[in-house]
This record gives sequence, structure tokens and C-alpha cells, in this order.
Amino acid sequence: MASIQVEIESYTVTAYRDISTRYEIKLISKALQHGIRYNARLIFEGTDAKDKGYIQNVDGLNFDPRNAVVNYDLADFTGIYQILSTESPVFFFIAYEDKVSSSPPNSHRLIQTQLKTNAEIPGDFEKK
Repeated sequence: MASIQVEIESYTVTAYRDISTRYEIKLISKALQHGIRYNARLIFEGTDAKDKGYIQNVDGLNFDPRNAVVNYDLADFTGIYQILSTESPVFFFIAYEDKVSSSPPNSHRLIQTQLKTNAEIPGDFEKK
């Protein structure tokens, strides 16, 4: 298992309504060494997200962004959005398989993701 943790610099939220209702949050990390960024696309849809998703380009020696697609149940959207909109700083942790997957190319299957903050004192949200 390999893992990475990055600090989130910005995010965008999109709500879709077509054949079903779904939400998408796109996270962009702060720039790391040489300007490399992590991009994560969090997809909230349905009630049974069995496939956790994947991360691409973590093995590359190039400076392309690292991209993750993470599948969540629709019910998870509210809690994750609340963390993003009320806490600072926010970090995104990704644990993934060492084995390279062929679908999509040059990807690794996700094992776990976490959206988290630093240690906080009670009531600090109201002080901002």
C-alpha cells in the first residue's frame, strides 16, 4: 500500500440532475515540488459505491498532475461539503494499491480516502 496526503487549495461543487441526481466536488491541492498538483474528483451518486475509485500518474517521472476519481454514496455529500466549507486548512489523504491497474491506464485502485483537518479547539468556527 502507498499513500499521499495533500493540503486542499480550492474546490468546486456541481449538482447534476438528469437520469439521476448526483453531486461532484473537484479538489485541487496546493502546488507541491516543481508545481505538481493533485486533482481529485469526488463523485456522489447512488447508495452503494462499491468501487472506491482510482488514482493516476503517481508513478510518473513527469510533472503532470496526479488525478484521482473517488466514488461516494450520495448520502456522504453533506458531511464532506460541510468540512470543506467550514474548516481550514483541509487535507485529503489517499491510500492506494501498489499494483498498477490497466483500467484506466497507469492507475492504482483506491483503498481508502480521508478528508481531515489539523487539531482544533472547540468552537473555533464561530471565531472566524
